[in-house]
Amino acid sequence: MNVAMSTATELTHKANGNAELATASAMTRDRSRAILAALLAQGMPGLSDEVEKLFTAVQPWTVAEAPDAPLKPAADADEGWVKFTRKWGYNAEQREAIRVQVAEILIR
Repeated sequence: MNVAMSTATELTHKANGNAELATASAMTRDRSRAILAALLAQGMPGLSDEVEKLFTAVQPWTVAEAPDAPLKPAADADEGWVKFTRKWGYNAEQREAIRVQVAEILIR
């Protein structure tokens, strides 16, 4: 979902000191949010479910039992979206930023 990727990429560009690319990612995120909101308002089949699944995957992750183990997503987190966040190496800050964006979309 482009909202997630552009949100995470914006933070990466900011961290790397590239304000121009961060701004471009923010613009992509904003356009993606507008399109997603419009499609949700039209009741596109399955879309709301996917957005809610993404939301479960970006809830705060917890520390695993083993000291060097990776953080664990919530027990009810969607496995496919968790895999997506891990594939792209999203950290806690990026997942939180995605969570905020998705929450705002779902509240509408």
